[in-house]
Amino acid sequence: MFSDEAKLKLLMEALNIYSPTGGEHELAEFLVELMTMNGFEARIDEVGNVVAIKGGGEPVLWLHAHMDTVPGFIEVKREGNKVIGRGGPAMIRAR
Repeated sequence: MFSDEAKLKLLMEALNIYSPTGGEHELAEFLVELMTMNGFEARIDEVGNVVAIKGGGEPVLWLHAHMDTVPGFIEVKREGNKVIGRGGPAMIRAR
């Protein structure tokens, strides 16, 4: 499992990858590598989606999200309990 700091580092790495519509391939490769290193069967399909499978049988969990962002650059930074970047702010919960 990932520590909270490791999760934060991965989020900031992902947000630092420029991924405007039509230019998501670098982010897709990042996600496939991350998931493969964590035991998933991961690949990029023919239209650029990341598809990852782990385990089999019931229950089935399907997550669906987009990787593209609007064009432009926003510095990725941490401000208190928020991470700010092109992908939008994300709350960090301390345990």
